Amino acid sequence: MTEIYRVEAPGKVNLLLSVSPQIVAGKHQLNSIFCSISLADCLLLSFEPAVQPSVSLSVSYEPGLAPLDVLPAENICSRAVAAFEQQCGLLSPAALAIQLHKRLPAQAGLGGGSSDAAAVLRVLALRAGIASDDQRLQAAAASLGADVAFFLRGGCAWMAGDGSLFRRELPNPQLHLVLVKPAGGISSKSAYAAFDASPQPEIDLAGLTDLMHLAESAEPAARSDSPGCSLPVGNNLYPAALSLLPELGPLMEDLGAQPGIEQVLLSGSGSTVFGICSSGADARQAAARLGACGLWAQAVSTRSDAGLLEELLSGGAGRDGVTGLNQ
Repeated sequence: MTEIYRVEAPGKVNLLLSVSPQIVAGKHQLNSIFCSISLADCLLLSFEPAVQPSVSLSVSYEPGLAPLDVLPAENICSRAVAAFEQQCGLLSPAALAIQLHKRLPAQAGLGGGSSDAAAVLRVLALRAGIASDDQRLQAAAASLGADVAFFLRGGCAWMAGDGSLFRRELPNPQLHLVLVKPAGGISSKSAYAAFDASPQPEIDLAGLTDLMHLAESAEPAARSDSPGCSLPVGNNLYPAALSLLPELGPLMEDLGAQPGIEQVLLSGSGSTVFGICSSGADARQAAARLGACGLWAQAVSTRSDAGLLEELLSGGAGRDGVTGLNQ
């Protein structure tokens, strides 16, 4: 019998990214607030009975996205299967076909590839009955990239170390955002190399402490009141990204000049910049105006995915006759 799992792989923004010049085991140390967003890739994983296990991958793209210049066997989804098998053992004999539909652009600072990998790991963990906090699953995620650990959990979280160290869950700030990406992309490797050439001061984490206190409040009303008022925001990787992609400067200015935009930030190492908007209508209008200029622009909101892995592991039949998680 064929087993089919459908799962979303949401993108993220970094509300805070404070990179340290300190390097441990070849990796920069940082503090960051990751927050899942409503824009997501979609994956279908189909398992057919087979004598010998195999993995195949097909990728489709939302209009306006450039295709990935990566062989299917080298795609991070295929590598996620190999990482899972290395850490957790071989899969039961099956032919696994992965269909990936990309809505998140590459080299954008939105974590699309990392989220795709985490989605694959979650489904494989579901089939194998492996718990979300299993160290083997965490090790598989870490081997694929620092951001993958966050996407196993989702929601809003303070991440540290090389970006894979979970500090604590944070309340969903419930923000309306507009994402804008120029034509060019920025690789994380290039951005961190530019940072090393001109290190920037780390960002004060006092606001993060305030947000932690808010998260610990015993009163739900206190946690939801003005969620953005104590948000610490900033990205000290922006000067490095700007040196690699100078058009980010005018783009940040244009985005900040749009009505209803309260703050403008770079997500991750870029090249996506995003505006925190007063309302969903402001986000949609800004996206329409900037999209009309030929830019990739999307109105999104933050989403709460805390406990996502546990929901997957509960199993059960999904909507439309699809087994697994349908978000």
